Amino acid sequence: HHPAHPLLLTLLGGGYPAVAALELAQREAAGFPPYTHLALLRAEAPDEAEAMAFLDAARAAFAPVAGVELTAPMPAPMARRAGRARAQLLLTAAARPARHAALAAWVPQVHALKASRRLRWSLDVDPADLY
Repeated sequence: HHPAHPLLLTLLGGGYPAVAALELAQREAAGFPPYTHLALLRAEAPDEAEAMAFLDAARAAFAPVAGVELTAPMPAPMARRAGRARAQLLLTAAARPARHAALAAWVPQVHALKASRRLRWSLDVDPADLY
């Protein structure tokens, strides 16, 4: 439908190697994998405030680790599913060892939160998508 699209022109002119190089350059500039390593903490609760409160508490329990950043809690791209509110928080790390060290210290703290027993939550290391 879009014969003048830059990605299609790159594919036709340079083949897969040119498209791969372009995509990798864009991922590096945006700080996406494989140049960054991710973990996604998801929470589901009957209402959004409860999910966000849990993620706020989880974020407060995070001990800073060099090269690792934690975003503020945010509603999931699909904010409601099956009648439950969904929210998430993203951990990004420049290197896998730093991410694993941060998670090793943080996950027991998240388990210890009272709110962790009142809602559904999961941790997705190297998420395939952010939904």
